[in-house]
Amino acid sequence: MIVSLLLTSTAAASLSATQLIQNQNWQGAAAVLERDISTQRDEKVRALQRTCLGECRVKLHDDAAALDAFTGALGDDASLGAAALGRGRCLARLGRLTEASDALRTAASLGLGDAVVEAAACDVRGDDRARAVAWLEETASNDDARALLAVLRGRLEDPALAERSFLARYAFTGSTNAPRLERVAANAWCLHARAWDELDDKVCLNDAIAGSDDAALRAAWPESHELPSDQLDGGAWVVKPRRGYGGAGVELYDSGSDVPRDAQGLAQRYVPSQLEGRAWSLRAYLIVRADGVYLSRIGVVRFALDGSITTNAAQAVLAKGAPDERDFAWARRRLPGVWDARTWPRVRDAARGVARLARSDDFQWPGPTPPPKIVGLDFAVDAAGDAWLLEVNRTPGLVGRADVDRAVKDAVVDAAWGCSSAGILEELLL
Repeated sequence: MIVSLLLTSTAAASLSATQLIQNQNWQGAAAVLERDISTQRDEKVRALQRTCLGECRVKLHDDAAALDAFTGALGDDASLGAAALGRGRCLARLGRLTEASDALRTAASLGLGDAVVEAAACDVRGDDRARAVAWLEETASNDDARALLAVLRGRLEDPALAERSFLARYAFTGSTNAPRLERVAANAWCLHARAWDELDDKVCLNDAIAGSDDAALRAAWPESHELPSDQLDGGAWVVKPRRGYGGAGVELYDSGSDVPRDAQGLAQRYVPSQLEGRAWSLRAYLIVRADGVYLSRIGVVRFALDGSITTNAAQAVLAKGAPDERDFAWARRRLPGVWDARTWPRVRDAARGVARLARSDDFQWPGPTPPPKIVGLDFAVDAAGDAWLLEVNRTPGLVGRADVDRAVKDAVVDAAWGCSSAGILEELLL
């Protein structure tokens, strides 16, 4: 998409920017585009450049910078649908749902049909289902939009729609018959408990844990403070954007006094987590189904790049093309006795506590059973083997990037949807 935008105008960017994008060098392309924008006087061309810059920033998981670029592009050319779509998606990921819905409606009016469903999804996530229904009644022109409308209304007026749409088929018949990628995409449906949106926000998660009566969950959560804060002492702190993802914007400070006074987001006490001389973390999967809440016994062990504290797989892919990962079976062998005695019980207790925070019956599902929800939980493991919950991801990446990653994620998705043996699932009694 980015290259095609650039090629829309031969003057839109230098050849080097196009080549850098084709090589997936997003940081380099962003730098070239910023240079080109600074000297570009043609507003139409500059709008294309800014849209491409926004897409590069999205690839770098920097939604705040991407949002600025898309907004600037629309200032140059309000008719540029790609910029309106990019702006709406950034706002949605940042949790600014009303603004996102409005921006996505603009994108839809400019001919981007996918934005119709995305705008309605933002309304639903913001608990304005009436607005979503009214919008879809007016604009629904494809199967996905009509299926979402049917679910929100609680009735399927076109039975043949179930043959064409996985959402309609599952909602009204309970059939899970769909390719795995469709079941993966379903994890981002707007029809799950809204509590997951709140827990995906690191500040809201901290507030929820602080107010919880679950002692085990609180014990597994590092000391954390919303920024700006005067409660940071001389120890090391990790600062995170409240809705950041992909490891973007995460900074380590040796002392609380080093944290900038204007910093925003969450400051979290740094948990040293070293194995084989590198920082490492666990990605566990919590699964909420109609028949109970489960924790997957299999998950991913992630190692940071040399000298980094960030174990995020997306950052590893950006830097090296592939993550450095193992699985929980490897970790259990690597930590004999410790894994079963200390690490896994803390993971299990924290997962149970998170599930308790998210208990909700706020959506009336029209069919036999509501869709399963797969949630990612990230943990650091200290020198004693104790697991510390770092964050909750409501829509974890479920498409594998490498062999270990793929094997774990495929098994988790299949187990969540009941399409394979559920032997990997451990039930959590709430």
